[in-house]
Amino acid sequence: WYQRRVRVIISRLDMDINTPACRLAFHGTLQYVFTNPGYQEEELEKLKIFKFKTKEGVVERMNDEYTVIGKELFKKETSIELFCGLQVQLSTGETGKIEGSFGRVESFKVYLSDGLLARTKRNFG
Repeated sequence: WYQRRVRVIISRLDMDINTPACRLAFHGTLQYVFTNPGYQEEELEKLKIFKFKTKEGVVERMNDEYTVIGKELFKKETSIELFCGLQVQLSTGETGKIEGSFGRVESFKVYLSDGLLARTKRNFG
């Protein structure tokens, strides 16, 4: 009654059709169908489930052409070390990785392996 690798669209049919909310929940390609009643304990771990998460902060200043100092990405109580090594993308396109905290509690250092673009450096004066 099912085929693997078929495209599916899952919708929320339990919602009132007159509400302004979107009734589409997600779409994708069917990878696996659970037929075992005990699937939660026995089979669910086979699925790779994740969420994309994004946060936005501000580049406070350029430390050198390969390092910028950021702020407003973390709360005071957040351990920045948990985020070390995670990728950061600047609004100007450069990408780097969080190296650790810097100075004040909320500030952090980002290393850009390819360095800052010339136009970005000019923005910092």
